[in-house]
Amino acid sequence: MRAAQRAILDVHAFAGDIKSPEDIALCHAIGQACGVVHTAGHAMGLPIYELTSIIRRYGLPACREPVEARLRHYTDRLLYWEEHAEDLPRQWAEFMLKG
Repeated sequence: MRAAQRAILDVHAFAGDIKSPEDIALCHAIGQACGVVHTAGHAMGLPIYELTSIIRRYGLPACREPVEARLRHYTDRLLYWEEHAEDLPRQWAEFMLKG
């Protein structure tokens, strides 16, 4: 777990080394997504930072359609895995299965 934690922190730190606001948000999105290995609370960081990246890429109000498309994707994936979690031949972490 220590190696994973170090790598996750390195991803967040890398965001400080780059200039693009879009890419900075994506670095944080990746760090948050990987952070679910130790707490489910980090799962919300992925969509928050990824949507921030989309907004920074397209600007306001042009980001509306790309943001809504990504939200539809998130919804579709969540609904799919709600019905198919048992289909994956892997063991889910217990905290991922709590409703």
